[in-house]
Amino acid sequence: MTRYLATPLIDIDSQANSAKGLTVNAFTAADRVLVVVSPGYFELDSIVQISKTIKEVKEMFNPSLDLAGFLFTMSDPTINSKTSLQILRQTYTVCL
Repeated sequence: MTRYLATPLIDIDSQANSAKGLTVNAFTAADRVLVVVSPGYFELDSIVQISKTIKEVKEMFNPSLDLAGFLFTMSDPTINSKTSLQILRQTYTVCL
């Protein structure tokens, strides 16, 4: 039995820091953004930047754009990872 999604899911893989124009174009074409992140100190800064980009695109080009959430990868039991995850959970409670 084949199941079909009511809404097509298209993965646009774009690095937030490498080419902002590509990221803005991807966000303009998207309905929702799922941010894939590995928890760590430097990644927190990247999340702040991508959140600003989402806000700008939403205001200027795509008012229906939403942040779907975060997908954590390469998490480990270190204090650094645990602290990063805790900060993200406190900051983005709706998206986790």
